[in-house]
Amino acid sequence: MLTRLNTADHVWHWSRWRRRRQYQARLSHYRRRGHPLDRPPSAVAVLARPARIAIGLTADNPDALHRSRFDATASGHRTPGEVESERLTGIGRAGVSKNCDLENVMHEEVLGGENGHAPPIKSYDTSIHPNFPVVDTSKFKTLRDFTGELIQANATQAAAVGIYFSSRDRPVAKKLFDHYYRVTGDDYVLDESTIENWISEDRHAYNNPAISTCPAAISANKEAAISRAIAEVDKTQNAVKVILSTDWVIVAGISNDHVQSLGRYSLASTTVVVAHPGAAGSHQIELRQQSHICDIYNFHTDDDYGNMAQSAVNTMAQSEELGLAKSFLVYGSGAVHSWSGSK
Repeated sequence: MLTRLNTADHVWHWSRWRRRRQYQARLSHYRRRGHPLDRPPSAVAVLARPARIAIGLTADNPDALHRSRFDATASGHRTPGEVESERLTGIGRAGVSKNCDLENVMHEEVLGGENGHAPPIKSYDTSIHPNFPVVDTSKFKTLRDFTGELIQANATQAAAVGIYFSSRDRPVAKKLFDHYYRVTGDDYVLDESTIENWISEDRHAYNNPAISTCPAAISANKEAAISRAIAEVDKTQNAVKVILSTDWVIVAGISNDHVQSLGRYSLASTTVVVAHPGAAGSHQIELRQQSHICDIYNFHTDDDYGNMAQSAVNTMAQSEELGLAKSFLVYGSGAVHSWSGSK
């Protein structure tokens, strides 16, 4: 039997979703055409997170070409301890976003039931809530090569990095690398199965407590949503639906293709819980949860590793300056997971 959606509720939610996507589409339209983007300071929290690409060794992946995102303070500088921990974990392969402007959002919705009936869970309840970062393309085609020698040398060196990905069986890392050199700046959407495989990895090789694993971040969101729903049910003694979404959380994985594709990146998890009144431990719960990831695929140089890693960093960064490659946004959503039981 088909359930008729509440028209007003559906239109209102669709309107919010549409405005958010229109805003993101507008930013994407102008940034690809090289226009400066001025965003109101009150609307965003600037999170400086330089990242870089490098080829090197890691403790757990001694043969890894390793893509890394490095945390930074508000001023953009890392502490000596952070620099040292990055060195020890093996600054490896690839960098992502340099400075990401992310909207600082923690989304929460609490919807009470009527006549003992809980609000139904809708297909869009687990959608993404925080906005995507804006890709900085200010360095694109800023390096002039009057003789063509720089372009030829850079293309040869970049081809060697591409061969590395192919020969070491890094399929997603190679696809992202190839997309970078298509020079479109178009967003790249990861498929659901890849995301599901990656977000199941419960460890990483970074010696930094600020970097979470995907399962830890996802589990924390799930438990927080359940607790919030039960607290509301106990207060009102009525069925309730709670939607709880995290802001972007910095995460990382451990497998080679995962690390070399994204390194440190951002994850947001959205959980919707329908809870019914009951004794402690006996609340009937129905739950849906979905995870979303994003990253900026780019490279820059502000360190000197003095090895093969730095050579890759310089090559990839220079490629964009020469106009041979262009930074882009990577994003995607995992599957919707369901659970029901007593809590």
